[in-house]
Amino acid sequence: MRKSSRAGAAVKPVVLERRLAGREFDQLWTLVVAAGAAPGVRHRWATVGHLVRAVIQHERRGTLRVRAGHLEGHLAACVAEEPSLLSLEDFLPADPRDIVVARLGTDIVRLFPGSVERPLADVDRALLVAQAVDGHLVDQLGFGVADVVELGLRYADLAIDLMRSAWPSGELPGEGPVVLTDAEFEAAQQLVALQTPPILTRTPTLRRALEWMTCDASALPYRPESPDSVFGRFLRVTTGGTPRWLPLAFLPECLGRAVTELAATAARTAPAVNDRFAQLVAARVREALWRFSPIVMGPEDVDGLPPTSTHAVQWVMQQGPRRALLVQVAASLNGRGLRLDRPPAALTAIKRRRTAPTEILTVSMARGKLTVHPEVETAALFVVAGAGHLLAPQHPEMPGMSLEDLRWAATSAVADTDLYTFCRDLSRAGRPDLFGWEAINIWEWWQSNGKSLIRGGQAPTMLMIAPHHGEAEWRRGAEQAELEQALVPLGLAPLRDCCATDRPTVGPPAVYYWASQTPPTPPGIESQGSASGSHERPPMRGWTMHISAVPVAIAKTDPEWATDAFHLLHDLSGALAFGLGQVDAAWQDSHHDCDTVGYRLALQPAAADRRGEHRIWLDRAGVEAGPRGPVCVGVLNVALEAFGGDAVPDMRAVHEDMAAAIRDLALAGGASPHGAEDVLTLWQSAPPTLAIRAVQPVASRQRLVSAIALEDALVADMDRRVAEAVHESGVHPGDYIGRDAKDLDRAVLAPAALAVLSDRLSAHNMDELLAFGMIQLERCVADRERVLRSLEQSAALLSVEWDPVERHREVAEEYLLLRRCIETTIEAALRLEPRGPEQVDALAWMELTAAARAYLSATMRSESVHHQVSPVGLRVSETFELSTFAIEWGSGVGAEGDEKVYDLAMTAFGRTRAELRLALDTDSDHSSDPAGDDGPVDAAVDAALLQEFGASGMDVLTTLFALAQWPLDEEDDDTIVRAPAELVDYLIESTVVGDDPDGPRRLKTALDLLTSRSADLQAAEWKPWHARSRKRRLLVQPLPQLSDGRLIVAPHWCLASLAVYRNYLSQGQLPWSQPPAPRVVDEALAQLRARRNKALESAVAVALRSFGWTAIENVKETKPERLGVPALAGEIDCVAGHPDSHIIWLLEVKDPVDTHATPDIRRSLDAFFKDTSTRRSYATQLRRKYEDLIPYTEQVAGALGLPERPDSDPYVIRPMFVTRWPTAAAFVTSPFPFMALPQLRDRLRQGQLGLHSAPAEPPTRRQ
Repeated sequence: MRKSSRAGAAVKPVVLERRLAGREFDQLWTLVVAAGAAPGVRHRWATVGHLVRAVIQHERRGTLRVRAGHLEGHLAACVAEEPSLLSLEDFLPADPRDIVVARLGTDIVRLFPGSVERPLADVDRALLVAQAVDGHLVDQLGFGVADVVELGLRYADLAIDLMRSAWPSGELPGEGPVVLTDAEFEAAQQLVALQTPPILTRTPTLRRALEWMTCDASALPYRPESPDSVFGRFLRVTTGGTPRWLPLAFLPECLGRAVTELAATAARTAPAVNDRFAQLVAARVREALWRFSPIVMGPEDVDGLPPTSTHAVQWVMQQGPRRALLVQVAASLNGRGLRLDRPPAALTAIKRRRTAPTEILTVSMARGKLTVHPEVETAALFVVAGAGHLLAPQHPEMPGMSLEDLRWAATSAVADTDLYTFCRDLSRAGRPDLFGWEAINIWEWWQSNGKSLIRGGQAPTMLMIAPHHGEAEWRRGAEQAELEQALVPLGLAPLRDCCATDRPTVGPPAVYYWASQTPPTPPGIESQGSASGSHERPPMRGWTMHISAVPVAIAKTDPEWATDAFHLLHDLSGALAFGLGQVDAAWQDSHHDCDTVGYRLALQPAAADRRGEHRIWLDRAGVEAGPRGPVCVGVLNVALEAFGGDAVPDMRAVHEDMAAAIRDLALAGGASPHGAEDVLTLWQSAPPTLAIRAVQPVASRQRLVSAIALEDALVADMDRRVAEAVHESGVHPGDYIGRDAKDLDRAVLAPAALAVLSDRLSAHNMDELLAFGMIQLERCVADRERVLRSLEQSAALLSVEWDPVERHREVAEEYLLLRRCIETTIEAALRLEPRGPEQVDALAWMELTAAARAYLSATMRSESVHHQVSPVGLRVSETFELSTFAIEWGSGVGAEGDEKVYDLAMTAFGRTRAELRLALDTDSDHSSDPAGDDGPVDAAVDAALLQEFGASGMDVLTTLFALAQWPLDEEDDDTIVRAPAELVDYLIESTVVGDDPDGPRRLKTALDLLTSRSADLQAAEWKPWHARSRKRRLLVQPLPQLSDGRLIVAPHWCLASLAVYRNYLSQGQLPWSQPPAPRVVDEALAQLRARRNKALESAVAVALRSFGWTAIENVKETKPERLGVPALAGEIDCVAGHPDSHIIWLLEVKDPVDTHATPDIRRSLDAFFKDTSTRRSYATQLRRKYEDLIPYTEQVAGALGLPERPDSDPYVIRPMFVTRWPTAAAFVTSPFPFMALPQLRDRLRQGQLGLHSAPAEPPTRRQ
């Protein structure tokens, strides 16, 4: 509302009127049109609206010229006249330079953001309203909402096209002085001169709609504080008999206002349209819910649309068998239907469930009733929809969303559980009062905060969430603009109708659409009356998109594909699209004289090519009419048997087949023969895009369902519970380091997390937990193996644009964390032996692994604080949110006594290991180099194990290998449950050990050694955060025992355990350190370690000599004359020199065992760097040897037979550690450099080990 002067008050400023006086009106109008389109003025558009009104009211039309530079002064005058305008400029509109488009029929129009929050959502909503009301409105008014939308969007598209070339590039201010260039002013002159293009008046309905949205200057409303539109519904204003379009900045809100007025008119004059709108909304809500659940309960459709009721629950979304989300929908075109005269039915149901949790809950549905059994946990969601922008009400026990908010959640969610856990978190007892404007703000905050409203242990009394998170929708629209444009010529539906999109950072995007069908009622919910509809999520049809001037859509998912064909065809779809991207220039060139505007390519499994020449070939193709011109529709045959079994096709031949198939497709579409051959030739010479390698499967089932992942929302919930325990314990906020941090973790955090885990476990039965958990563990390790193998294949065979090393490290860490959480849950179940009644479903399992994650986090954090391999402290915020912080290395903070503090660069350590494993194409669980052993287990070690344990190492490996090969039928679970006697019989029958006289006893003993029992875990000290130290550990004893004595066998998990046994035994270690190994075993392992170290020394010397270096190895301290020195403090492993290098390397060769857990890493670091009263560290020993040689550099060179060097460039001795694999010691600050044997070989191969007088590497500070 504008301020007015009262008697005795200050005189109203006339500065603005004076500034406008004498100015030429058309140029003033051009100025406001330019300002209303200018990216550099968008932060002042509220004030520009005031200037628009002032210009329209300007009566003294003069002849003075107007320039772009006048705008700043005019805006200042507006604020002087109406200071409240500044309070309206707290929102920075989206940048109109972003290319964001929407589908309008078969056309694409570019959107202008204006000052509305969510321009894309506004368009989608308007088109939905048009579906409901236009049949009536066209009869009543002669035009409908669709006509209004078309007018606004088409004009904006034309205006943007005129203005965009004048827009400045680069960063523009979001506050302060405006930026309006002369070029923008000149472009605005052209836009004003354009007036109303004929395309906007080509039909009577458009002309009537335009007339309805045009008013005289005297009738133009101006409401600067209006919540929807400053200038009402009007797109044009008539001055001096000339209709003029308002500046672009105001068109989106005027269009929104027009839609709501038309909708209200329709609802008032034909109430039935409101019912249809409610039905359309309910159908959209159901589609959004399918994103989160395969089953949505609700009334059966009538004439293709669901019946509705504002006063009943519309849908019940199943989140597994024991959780349900009650979704009530209130939809109204005029707003009256949104004002409920009674409490929402969903909220009433939730309140009843909370007050009477053991009673059956009867839910009133839009048709009939549903009964929800007491064991089904329930949450509620209230969805509102109208013709305009709505803020959904937020009740403490029932969150609300607008339809647009829900659709955004469905397309931006990360996990199927996101909507349910979001609603549950927002309706959690004790949550603070919440103010967040639109629900999209709350959703985006929740997602960015680790899927948690509040993570701390002390909730605030009020939580206010910043507005304008809806900008994410505009940003995504900009990212998907090219994709939307590519869909049009192919006849594919717009992005608003997609159920999902996939837009990877690298590689082609994909779009997915629902198809139709329906299933049985799920357990726990029973229907009464006509609420019996059980709406099953339809299958998806997906397309991988090659975005180009001639786009191509390639089938990515198809309900008709059989399971055995799905993965190959899915991967081939991406490979073909990626390949087209590599030859896109030639692809476009081949279509210069062709009418075909795009291609849709289906993939189908087929029998082998009759002539046996091809694995992939074009079956058929034809041209059909499309929205923008001819579209070529083809079908590609893929011979599945050529890719199955042990034999894998020649991938070069497959690459050729793909090239030929695309060439043939282009020819079928009318491309020039010469151009199609160019596509073929370029494809053949381009890097391959499909990688397949033969692997010899051990487990009979290779393609398993993915494991249930850790869910961030549930992890955050567990973290909050732990934080609440910290708050209740009396701990004060602040930073905790050293012993204080360790005590806090051990005395408060870890027990609180363990209590939560134990409480969760107690609700279930141990046997069911073990059965469910072992299936998840089996799937986890199978997933890991498959994903890493695929990654390694891609890195080895393809030219990839992503970083395979970093991806390998990330994937390995992700699966390691999930595996350890599952292990911890299973071990805890074995220890507690719970006998609870609740069924274990997916969400219950997620809660258990989240609790395990909280427990592992607390204990592992405590270990990190205690061992100080990377200096960290623990921070407790004012809201009792827990986090760690790095302590500056070298400060001494956090150290206890004389304990050494390290600065381990863990990420770099993991990355280097991943890099070498990719290069060597080996799995991380296997030994890096068996040091020439004849078999998997050293013979002496094997004999000692047999003597002391009753089964040899080979017996254990054989048992695990045989169990991994257990044959599974199609109907079997992923795991096997058998009595020990049955397993022994199987082992005797299927292994050579069973043929030995003593074989059955040894196999029985091996099986016994591999069994995890409740009694054993209860008797042992349980520290799941420790890796190698524990014998009672599921990875070492991979066969958990059920309460009836039967064992669970998980084939892939047995292979994982086998890899661990083989890895440790090959390195001269048992997979556990406590209890200590018997003396005989310990001696055999020590001897193996010594032999391995000697073998590594020899391997280093051999590598050096193979590249022309002279090496002297194994120099005893009693034989210093071998190096020409008088004395040695200790044995020298290797000294090496090269005639072309001034560096002589003093190499200390060490072969430490693999370390993963923090305590093991600490022991390894101490071995390298910490001196004790009884033992000198490896670094100290190397320094003494270095000091022995330094004075005698020339003598050492002579011993190596190296030529003399000039005094200006003498020989220098450089010490260095060489290890078999990268070791943690290489990634802390060290006086000496480190190099792993594979790295040494690479450096030698590349001539980078000090050749040609290259400078020596300095002592490492940190890698």
